[in-house]
Amino acid sequence: MISVSLSASPIRDAHGTIVAMAKTARNLYGARLAYESGQRMQTIVKHSKSAIIISTIEGIITSWNPADERLYGYSSQERTATRRC
Repeated sequence: MISVSLSASPIRDAHGTIVAMAKTARNLYGARLAYESGQRMQTIVKHSKSAIIISTIEGIITSWNPADERLYGYSSQERTATRRC
């Protein structure tokens, strides 16, 4: 299956009359593959038995999985309040 994004825009003259159409077709195959890969990674992280914490270089936690909550005992709300590794 090929995913394509199509768009068309009218080109008007000084009087507002449509004199042409600008058309663009964009292949979304790469974007679809990236999305599907991201979805698979989310599923793996969510269902992993290992605690997985994602943080910025500064140590600010941006995401964690349910195993992290079970292992360390922090609820989502508590972890959100601290946001530090």
